[in-house]
Amino acid sequence: GVRSSNVNTLGIEIAGETRLVQPARWHPPCSESAARIGMALTSMVFPTRDSEPGSAGSPDLGSALDIESPAFDRPLRIGVLLDSLTAPRWVAKIIQDLVAAPFLTLSVVIVDGTGKPSPPATWREWFARQRAAVPYRLWEWYQAADYRRFRGEGADPFEPTDVTPLVQGADLLRVEPLRVRFVDRFRPQDVQRVREAHLDVMLRFGFRIVKGEILEAAPYGIWSLHHDDNRSYRGGPALFWEIHERNPESGAILQILTDALDGGKVLYRSIGATNFASLY
Repeated sequence: GVRSSNVNTLGIEIAGETRLVQPARWHPPCSESAARIGMALTSMVFPTRDSEPGSAGSPDLGSALDIESPAFDRPLRIGVLLDSLTAPRWVAKIIQDLVAAPFLTLSVVIVDGTGKPSPPATWREWFARQRAAVPYRLWEWYQAADYRRFRGEGADPFEPTDVTPLVQGADLLRVEPLRVRFVDRFRPQDVQRVREAHLDVMLRFGFRIVKGEILEAAPYGIWSLHHDDNRSYRGGPALFWEIHERNPESGAILQILTDALDGGKVLYRSIGATNFASLY
């Protein structure tokens, strides 16, 4: 997820971070999420040009796009990890932008093929599952109530969207990862299938905590958007601890995944003011 404001904000670059003056809401907007990933991908393909003499600040994205000599002599081959071919609207927007970019090629879509868990065999097993799920259910009920109360008008970035038309030109791989608690590890044969696709980078919008050899299956790794500033908060729920602890700042990062939980290489960090009234 991404923390940003649904109102106009003033972005200020401070030591590589973007700080937003206006209070931010829990709202991973299509435009910001796509822009962060797009800017990072663009910087891989096109070398950054220095600012014009006498100008202040760094060059904008538009100035990088008109470079005649890209760093690659071909489009970057991208893989996308999804839970299913139905994804939130903000994810669909990123895929749409990816497909439209002339310097990117969506080559592989990796979908989690894990089936639903088998029904409990006994009442004791059923009760154990329900008891373990209580904290998650409470959070889901809170999110639903908060959403109904504070959700504004306009397009809903979380609306389930069919991305099938967007990925028709890509190879579809359905994998069943080895699941241990909250961690997903790809089987050796699935890692090999991904390697054979010769991807440059993968974008994670699905699965759970991904670890293992799949993290090295592409030269530039797996990129993932993460709610919260990982210097202060790791894991979830998204935005809960900032509100609970009355932290005036909330953050989000774009990172290259490693085996460390939320401890990957940070490509971009965004900081915004916490809105204590609502997640939305």
